Amino acid sequence: MSAGRLLHPERPCRSRTHVSRQKTSQFRGPRGDRCPDQGDLESAVYSALAHAGDLDPSYIFVTARGRDITLAGWVHLKAEVSRAEEITLRTNGVRKVHNELSPDL
Repeated sequence: MSAGRLLHPERPCRSRTHVSRQKTSQFRGPRGDRCPDQGDLESAVYSALAHAGDLDPSYIFVTARGRDITLAGWVHLKAEVSRAEEITLRTNGVRKVHNELSPDL
């Protein structure tokens, strides 16, 4: 056994790469991307909806619980319900979408 591997008899030494991987892996999404916190995730989804150009997110309410997003409110057309869900699913950090949107009749 090499003398540099064990600093204290009760506590074996961990390499820096092991500790570094351990810290970062818990904050990574399924694609290896950093997961934003809930407030940032809500903002990112709303921003993506606003920049889509083909739907009006004025009456869409976005809430996050972990990496799950709930869309609630109203849109103008029935096609915008599924479009909002597609945009939300493509937003970095989103795992699942609960779509409670309804078309404004």
